[in-house]
Amino acid sequence: MKTWIIVLSAIMLSGLMAGCGQKPKGDHKAKAKTSQTVNHAKTSVHKEAKKETPKFGKYFTTKDNVAIEGYDLVGYFQNKAVKGSPKYSLEHNGVIYHFANAENKKTFQSNPDKYLPQYNGFCAFGMAKMKTRVPINPTTFAIHKGKLLLFFNGPYKGKIFNTKTEWEKDKDGILKEADVIWKKIK
Repeated sequence: MKTWIIVLSAIMLSGLMAGCGQKPKGDHKAKAKTSQTVNHAKTSVHKEAKKETPKFGKYFTTKDNVAIEGYDLVGYFQNKAVKGSPKYSLEHNGVIYHFANAENKKTFQSNPDKYLPQYNGFCAFGMAKMKTRVPINPTTFAIHKGKLLLFFNGPYKGKIFNTKTEWEKDKDGILKEADVIWKKIK
């Protein structure tokens, strides 16, 4: 949201600067100065927008380093997207995981690799098709061949886009693509 405000402000500033304060058509120095000012404003906005663009780390975590927005990994294997609690949390490989109850926490501790999401919690479809880490909606998931897959499900280009629906059209083919990309970027 902040990025869009910055971009829109730059566009308005560019228009204002392009139309105001210019000398009559024959004054090339005034045009050059206005053009330089507009270009500087655009460059500044671009730098600011770049700062606001989220950068994903190795795992899909919150700013507090909690994986999958605090959802319980064991719950997914019970076919439920359930929010965990900080009361039942633990750290594994430098990432904090929340669980809905003590039993799920203990289950995870007994075999973490079984419950960890593929692609470190990033979107399986996005990994294959966009060839990068794409955020997920933690309530959109699938267990496929014993592995937890998470998917993006939200606004994209003015429409709601559920990548799980697209993945279901060619599950194994898309996962093969995702695996190849993941080996390159993980």
